[in-house]
Amino acid sequence: MRPWLIAITLLGTAVAAALVLASCAGTEETTITAAETTSLTQSEAGSDSTTSTPTAVDETTSTADGSTEGQSLSVTATDDLRFKPDAIEMSPGQQVELTFRNAGSVQHSLAIIKADSELEHVLAETDEVHRDEELFFEIHPLDGGAEATETFAAPSEPGTYVIACLVTGHADAGMVATLTVR
Repeated sequence: MRPWLIAITLLGTAVAAALVLASCAGTEETTITAAETTSLTQSEAGSDSTTSTPTAVDETTSTADGSTEGQSLSVTATDDLRFKPDAIEMSPGQQVELTFRNAGSVQHSLAIIKADSELEHVLAETDEVHRDEELFFEIHPLDGGAEATETFAAPSEPGTYVIACLVTGHADAGMVATLTVR
């Protein structure tokens, strides 16, 4: 390979790395916890009724009938390829009512990757059936301005899970967040 071509390639790589690092510099991390949300009991998950008693993040609260209280939370996707908040905490098995809002003008999705799966593998998977096997939860792409609400049980295993937008190129550009189960 010619020396000038190597130099141009190295310069291009350095510029790309600098751009990636610069885009991360202004990122502000926010975490939403169950204490900042509305409580929802598992027996009420199918209905629209919620209580306003917040639950603690590090414990699962049981009601007199033995049901597990949960949380309602909202995650917003933006055209600067970010989730707000970018960190969420919940208890193992906690019932969650998630409202996903696309505040942008392009499509965005929200997927929670299984703990034993790698984001890079999910993004590289071309077979949708195999890709879906790697996901714990997904809200398919929403058009700009759209909103969807889904109810699910948090992972039963404590740990950190990756949340990603699976629209082509978005996760690679940094549209990821974290879910901490403890």
